[in-house]
Amino acid sequence: LLLDDAYVDFLEHGEEPALPKLRESLAWARRHNTPHFFRWLVRGLAPMLACALRHGIEADYARSLVSAWQVPPPAQDTPGWPWALRIITLGDFRVLQHDQPLKTGRKAPARLLDLLKVLVALGGEGVDIRRLTAIVWHDADGDAAHASFTNALHRLRKLLGDDSLLDLREGRLSLDLTRCWVDALAFDAWCRRDEILSGEPRAATDRLLDLYRGQFLPQESDAQWAAPARDRLRSQFERQVLRLGDRLEAERDHASAMNLY
Repeated sequence: LLLDDAYVDFLEHGEEPALPKLRESLAWARRHNTPHFFRWLVRGLAPMLACALRHGIEADYARSLVSAWQVPPPAQDTPGWPWALRIITLGDFRVLQHDQPLKTGRKAPARLLDLLKVLVALGGEGVDIRRLTAIVWHDADGDAAHASFTNALHRLRKLLGDDSLLDLREGRLSLDLTRCWVDALAFDAWCRRDEILSGEPRAATDRLLDLYRGQFLPQESDAQWAAPARDRLRSQFERQVLRLGDRLEAERDHASAMNLY
């Protein structure tokens, strides 16, 4: 009932009025080990757990519920969500499994990671495998490239430890974005939200700089296939800097604006 009331407050009045009952409900459930009482809240569970993580409310317990029930996130830019896989592409390239570096052995499988990089550069979802193979195996003919792709996909799934993270259907490959977080996609999703114009500008500035840590796949600076995504993300970043800078200047917070610039 506490969580039910919190969810109603969340829908009708926003996050802040919902926080006291959300805090009390999660604390009660943790103390009494009764998480099954939340299972009925089908639509509300993900946004309420995301709200708890944003505000540091029973964060470890909230993450345990997400993992136990494989709750899909409400959005790619949900802070603090316990992702099965995190792919960092802005300012660096790293792959994390449950927030730990991917174990690749003594020699990193470059071609497998290239497949992952190109998949992200092409959008991460519904990517035609003919485009992928033409980029990753550009020096092989059609049949040989397809065979190499099939083998690489099998090995990549094994490396990631979960076949379901990469979904191949009707000749198109997708990441499971309910369990896999990609910083470039999260940044793109965040830039489309209204909070940049309506929210608190200093908080939005912090989030902008937290997401955009540098250019897209800097190690692939000479790769033509990475250039469109890199240019688009950089332009998006510059637009947000100008918009937030204008808001900070309008509030006469010149120090924050200068730091942002």
